Amino acid sequence: MTGYTRADTADNIANGKAANADDLDAEFNAIQTAFNSSTGHTHDGSAANGAPITKVGPAQDIIVGTTTLLPKTDNTVDLGSTTFEFKDLWIDGTANIDSLVADTADINAGTIDATVIGATTPAAGSFTTVASSGGITGNVTGNITSSGTSTFATVDINGGAVDGTTIGATVPAAATFTTVNAATVTSAIVTSAATITGGTINGASIGATTPSSGSFTTVAASGGITGNLTGNVTGAVTGNASTATTLQTARTIALSGDVVGSVSFDGSANVSISTAIQANSVALGTDTTGDYVAGVGGTTNQITVTSSGGEGSTPTLSLPSSVILPGSLQTTTDIIVGGNLTVNGTTTTINSNTVNIGDNTIVLNADETGTPSQDAGIEIERGTSANVSWLWDETNDRWSAGTQSIYSGGGFIGNLTGNTSGVHTGDVTGNVSGNAGTATKLATARTLSLSGDATGSVSFDGSANADIVVTVADNSHAHTIANITDLQTSLDAKQPLDADLTALAGLASNGIIARTGAGTVVARTITAGSGISITNGDGVAGNPTISATGGITLLGTITTTSGASQTLSGLTLTDYKFLKLVYKGVSPNGVANFYIDTTACFVIVSNNANNLIRGIINLDLSDGTYAANLAVLAGASSAASAPYSGKTGITTASTSVTVGLSAGAFDAGSIEVYGVK
Repeated sequence: MTGYTRADTADNIANGKAANADDLDAEFNAIQTAFNSSTGHTHDGSAANGAPITKVGPAQDIIVGTTTLLPKTDNTVDLGSTTFEFKDLWIDGTANIDSLVADTADINAGTIDATVIGATTPAAGSFTTVASSGGITGNVTGNITSSGTSTFATVDINGGAVDGTTIGATVPAAATFTTVNAATVTSAIVTSAATITGGTINGASIGATTPSSGSFTTVAASGGITGNLTGNVTGAVTGNASTATTLQTARTIALSGDVVGSVSFDGSANVSISTAIQANSVALGTDTTGDYVAGVGGTTNQITVTSSGGEGSTPTLSLPSSVILPGSLQTTTDIIVGGNLTVNGTTTTINSNTVNIGDNTIVLNADETGTPSQDAGIEIERGTSANVSWLWDETNDRWSAGTQSIYSGGGFIGNLTGNTSGVHTGDVTGNVSGNAGTATKLATARTLSLSGDATGSVSFDGSANADIVVTVADNSHAHTIANITDLQTSLDAKQPLDADLTALAGLASNGIIARTGAGTVVARTITAGSGISITNGDGVAGNPTISATGGITLLGTITTTSGASQTLSGLTLTDYKFLKLVYKGVSPNGVANFYIDTTACFVIVSNNANNLIRGIINLDLSDGTYAANLAVLAGASSAASAPYSGKTGITTASTSVTVGLSAGAFDAGSIEVYGVK
């Protein structure tokens, strides 16, 4: 492996060779160093390190190059998901994206080509410059520079200038301006006040509709001047003056024809002509102008008219008792129908969300007069889900909900045909066909009776189990062994009566039975010895239970990986009778004997270096004596014949236990110290 150097240069870790702990420890340290998170091997391509990792993923889905980061297969790998999103994306270059969906977009440079912005859901946007070949729809805030034609429903221009543009060239319309600088104005100009400081006004009547005063430096009129003229008149005045103080000669103004009258008038004052209309001289529509009504007529089933003609008549308009509208009727307020409402169309649509009907019966399919053939009922529109309905099925003469289930929080009354599911509560009235999966009980309790040689009875309604007390009549039947299947075979296989069975039958005591001899049995009881308690010793009340009255407790562990001796301190041994020292893979780093306590009481086991010692030493705390049972599990060793038992100074008064070596130091394993009560 790259970055890993074998520490076992002597090749001690091999089949048939003795590998010591130092070899293994050094090898494991080398592996640990190679995988160190900060100083271990890397895959950066440098010497003694791994080659660069260019493919990652469970199937090597991502390929990393010097200048590229590519998926192994086109259009298969997602970057993030709807649940786990990356934060910011920084790209110094061009982003080629087939489709872009963004919550918000802030584009500070470049162009957006061949794209409709806001096509599905328009929203506000801020742009420095917008160039559109197909037009811009909606409100625009900011300056607009257009090289083509711009069409606006309304325009409110509060500043700037409109240059080189004809306003209203195709379809003129009214406009309001503060100041208009125009070489040519087509159509009418309406203004509350106008000051014209130069140029000419050609082919125009000033004050033609509503005359008003005006001030002119020079007025040249080829067709005359109408209205008051204030100021000097230079040049010849021809034609008729529209006003004068009086007429030179008074004139008589007379009316004749249908209306007669006259007055003398010279213009010095207003005059009034007293007129008289000649009888039957005015014919409406002939001698009059304006609108008038010659007669009023009605329309059948729509409008009824009475007294429709004649001078001085008063027509009366009313609705007939039956009104037929030739077209649609639409109202913006409520309609109240005092009588019956009949709709003869094919479809009646009600768009209100709440329909209140006072009638207690709704009749559907009311135009059916013969044998019914059409299903009728109610269908519910459910949008994107399938509609559901409640129909009267004419084919089967029954109500149907189609494939939908029917739920009732109350009860069901009437005949029920078909399978049902769920919990059924309440009484069922009428015949029930088919099988009920379960029933609480029978409506009427029944008596189950036995008759003949065996008699008995019980009342049973299914609400609970029932037992029949059976009485077999005396001398009512007879049995022979041959008539009972396998009875003789079973009897033949039984233990024959002997002295042991006779003795067992004669035993009057209870408890555990022991056979003490041929034809002799006695009752026994298990009794407790020292440190043992017995429960149910005779086995009568249950199985006998044997328990130790004391207990064993782990007092601590002595680690034997260094030093010539190790001590477990802080012990309280007054409550214990024995100590158990469990040696678990204890090893010296040289040839040495083991000992316990500081009294040079040796457990004489001569060990070569790196031997692993396992076993138990039992120590009696009453006098400090011990017995050892140790074994060498690895390496060569020689064991002396004694002493494997002896005496130490460790008693119930001691507060520590010390173990050690006669030479060298520990280099492996541990010793567990247990107290036994």
